[in-house]
Order: sequence, then C-alpha cells, then structure tokens
Amino acid sequence: MAAVCISLSDAHGSLVYCPGTGVVLNNGMQNFDPRPGRPNSIKPGKMPIFAAPVLVATRQGEPVFAAAGSGGYRILTGVMHTFVNWAVHDMDLKQAIEAPRIHCQSRETFVDERFPDAIIEELAAMGHDIRLQRDAPGLNAFARVAAVTRDPAEGLLAGAAWPPWINDTDAI
Repeated sequence: MAAVCISLSDAHGSLVYCPGTGVVLNNGMQNFDPRPGRPNSIKPGKMPIFAAPVLVATRQGEPVFAAAGSGGYRILTGVMHTFVNWAVHDMDLKQAIEAPRIHCQSRETFVDERFPDAIIEELAAMGHDIRLQRDAPGLNAFARVAAVTRDPAEGLLAGAAWPPWINDTDAI
C-alpha cells in the first residue's frame, strides 16, 4: 500500500509542468520563513516545517490502511479524522472519510456545519473561537483526502475520496 501527498500549494502549484512525466511541480518554497535564523528559515537541504502527512497503518505486520491528500495544513486533520473514524469508531471507509471534521489552527476552530448544534455549542462554551464552514466545489475547507483499506484475511481493497464530488462529475 502507498499514500501520496498530492498537494501542490497554490491552486496550480508552481505552474511548471515536467514534459513527459505528468507531474506539475509545487511551490512549497512559500512554506519557508524568508527571515534568517528562525526554525523554518531557508537553508540548503532543509525541508520546511509543514503538515502534509501521509499515513500507512499495519495490523500484525499486514498493511490495512493508507491515506493522504491535498489542502495544506488541513491535510493532517483530514487524514487523522479519516483514520480515527475507521480504526476507532469502526466506520466503513466511505463513512469515515465523509464524516464531519474539525480543524484548529491559530486561535480559530473551523467546524463543519454538519456537526449537531449541541457539539458546536459545547465547543464554544469551552472557549473555542468557532468558524462554521461547509465544503463545496471550488472550496477546500477540510482537505481533500483519498484513502484505501485492505482486509488482510480476504485481500479485498476499498477506496474512498473526499469531497464526494471528486467522484461525481455531475456535481461539478
């Protein structure tokens, strides 16, 4: 199993295409701090501090889950929500990837408007600065995540992708 981070940064990355490869280069240099002497400063051979995770999980040495995506800093929460929903809450992969998400960054907590009002109110009462969001074509509120699971006993694979319109050309 493999998980590949497909984030290009801005809408179309660097706008540089490598002929014959099908690859468009990202513009990840924007993830560095241009000021020298800081933890995320530009240096030769250094990678920027950036949350663009890929996840491959195993059970008893057998691969059972892989996920990654695009969407900048929101990839981390999208991948983790999907994995926890699948591994801990026993959702099937489609349910796990399509479940509402929360993303905290800085002082704001971005909450999928599909969460019940009671949960949103409880988060606000705990002091979260709530920003209700919904995902729609053209908006990337909670990262685009693609995942696959494998049943070691049967060898069966299942895949899912978020947002749902990725697989529905009529929704675009």
